[in-house]
Amino acid sequence: MTQIKVWHRWRHRSVGGPWDIRKADARLLGQLMDEAKEHHLSAVGRPGWFRDHESEIVDVAVKFWGPDYSPVLSLRCHMAVLLRSDTVRWFGVDILPSRYFTLKRMSQAEVRRWMGMLLYCAPHQPLDPEQGPAVLGAHDDPCAKTMAQHRAKVH
Repeated sequence: MTQIKVWHRWRHRSVGGPWDIRKADARLLGQLMDEAKEHHLSAVGRPGWFRDHESEIVDVAVKFWGPDYSPVLSLRCHMAVLLRSDTVRWFGVDILPSRYFTLKRMSQAEVRRWMGMLLYCAPHQPLDPEQGPAVLGAHDDPCAKTMAQHRAKVH
């Protein structure tokens, strides 16, 4: 028997608009990943990577991407993580709706700052080794050259 996951269009008046970007820090990101694991949600972040880089995390942006219904309704969010090295990594974490609404919204100025960084090609953080095999050269950083060129122009 084949299982088919159906993605419904889910609307909530206070989720998902262009300016609905929330903020977190390293401690809160760790809590959100732990909660996703405790509730057996589908996307639990990158726990191994987080353990190795927690002390380097400067800021975290949280953006709602879509609903997930496995095993309960949760909000699939992209976590954009800014490191001290001026690199940005992103990955998915499922968050329970009640928890999502406790996260503070970013101001428009903060959103513009993040967009400026992300437009210079923030690479996707690959799965931790225990989460599965790498796909299509996921460990390559196709944006490293672009980011280096941008840093050279800015500094």
